[in-house]
Amino acid sequence: MYSPTRRIESMEIDRGDEIFRININIGGFRLPLNVARKHEEIYRNAGDLLVKHLEDYRKKYPQHSTEEVLTIVAYQFAVMVSKQEFSLDTVPLAEKIQSLHDELETLLNDTVEINL
Repeated sequence: MYSPTRRIESMEIDRGDEIFRININIGGFRLPLNVARKHEEIYRNAGDLLVKHLEDYRKKYPQHSTEEVLTIVAYQFAVMVSKQEFSLDTVPLAEKIQSLHDELETLLNDTVEINL
């Protein structure tokens, strides 16, 4: 039985979690991926970024095969991710050091005032 209310409810479903297939072309290789619609832009941007680096390294190392250049690009991406993870790991440490520094300054200022 047709229900107008049920139809409206189904139209209001969040399509961001809908999974669908996209195709990314990297160095002549077609990569079919199943992704959530809300993450589509991330995957497409990652593909574009990889293609840009691949083209840059192909120009820089024309004597190397596509597989070798892809290996170089993959390693470059791994280095970038490693640097970012290291940076993220040090942020809480830097914040804690700043907090301790502020606390020490307060204690030292209080001590100086007491001695005067």
